[in-house]
Amino acid sequence: GMATIKNSPVVAVLLSLIKFAAHPGDTFAWRHLQMSPLSGYFKKKQQSRGNLSLQLLAEIQRSGFQRLINNWGKRLEKAQALDDFGNKRLNDLVDAAVEFDGQGNRDCNAFLRFIDSYKLNEPPANNAVRVMTIHQSKGLGFDIVIAPELQDRSIIKGNHPDIIMTDNSKNKEPWVLEMPRKIIAQNDPVLAEELRKYDEKACFESLCVLYVALTRAKQGLYMVTSYPGPSSSMITSASLIKNQLTGDPMAKDIDKKIEINGEECSYLYEKGERNWYRQISSEGVKEPVKERMLPVDYGQRTSLRKHLIRVSPSELEETKSSAGLLFSALANDSLEIGTAVHELFSGLSWAGEVDEEKLIREWRETSSAGEQVKQKAVEQFRQALSSEELYRALSRPPGDVTLWREKHFEVVLGERWVTGVFDRVVITRDAAGKAQEATILDFKSNDISDNASLVNIAERYRLQLSLYGKALSRMLRVDISRIGLCLLFTQPGRVVDLAGVKGED
Repeated sequence: GMATIKNSPVVAVLLSLIKFAAHPGDTFAWRHLQMSPLSGYFKKKQQSRGNLSLQLLAEIQRSGFQRLINNWGKRLEKAQALDDFGNKRLNDLVDAAVEFDGQGNRDCNAFLRFIDSYKLNEPPANNAVRVMTIHQSKGLGFDIVIAPELQDRSIIKGNHPDIIMTDNSKNKEPWVLEMPRKIIAQNDPVLAEELRKYDEKACFESLCVLYVALTRAKQGLYMVTSYPGPSSSMITSASLIKNQLTGDPMAKDIDKKIEINGEECSYLYEKGERNWYRQISSEGVKEPVKERMLPVDYGQRTSLRKHLIRVSPSELEETKSSAGLLFSALANDSLEIGTAVHELFSGLSWAGEVDEEKLIREWRETSSAGEQVKQKAVEQFRQALSSEELYRALSRPPGDVTLWREKHFEVVLGERWVTGVFDRVVITRDAAGKAQEATILDFKSNDISDNASLVNIAERYRLQLSLYGKALSRMLRVDISRIGLCLLFTQPGRVVDLAGVKGED
């Protein structure tokens, strides 16, 4: 049947995270996060109730719900190992986020409503007995249906309502009343009339449900009832069916016998072919597949399966560093500053068309970086934009152009599965909107001292940018010769076109 994905504490805490992003005043969501394994991560990153919401919203706007859930799911797993069910529900939530992100919606409340109604369809195995409510069976068909509970309640009386109100469709004065005891309501003309209407509606609904139950069978319908008590006068689904089929709602005197598996059983009514199952043709029924024995040397044979080699272009750069640098705080700061500079440039559309100081202020409010890293990143960002080369490369070119920023991609190139992120892509289109050419702009925050170093360092990134170019060529269906590859070095404020740098692809 159908299953919800909200029956896991893993999903619950991630939904509280999204709820808190939209409603930082929601104390229940915030306390839930504080009591979760994520609390240690908040302390480590100095994330508080005052700044977490904006950071989450920025992440959602930038990358969507799938990436948010992926990232925070990993942090949750690192803080507290998840069991198999937790991992399954986390993957289910990611799948749901992928479906939601496909709508292009970044609204947290809309996502929460989407998850409330999101259901997993878990079809049963073939040749299985399914036990379900009649409502669940609506629209389905089964070879055999057994209806064992047809006399559990009256079909002409509804449950006593807690609240009763007038139908104001006839311009009557509207009123609402907490329903008194039934004996009182039955002796008041107004309330008795309302009860009669209520019972009529309940009776009609019961008949509809009974109709659904009796029309699900394709071959055999078996209704199992018991004899009513000696003083029973309640009209149930069973008594209604008995009366319609035999003329006797009690059906005490009509008792036919049938032998089933050597035992004598009684039945009240029968129609159709009793042994229908013996007449079903076996055509189309597949014989059990015989287990094939693998050859003795099967394990030594070359596999025919195509294995894709996963490649992340950003990890292909080769550099030489001293072992001591791996433990240096300076190296770690450089990485953090580089990441922060990338974040700043990801918020820039076209140079000269954006309020740069406002962009810096908004980034400061949402970034989880330390204050010293923020300061150095902002200095480098301002210095880069003061460079004529970089400013020109980041300005809007003439014609019909499309700008991609922080665009994630997955593409198969030959036997390689390439995963990456375009920092910035400028696409030129014709009058019909078809891509004609494109330029990949990749930000680098390397510390460069002279032109010779610039060329050498640019050459290290050739393989990475070459794969980016091939991926973009495939995605846009543009010849690789019309894909430009440029490196934007933010510290010296220089732009390097790899077409002008000597080297092998």
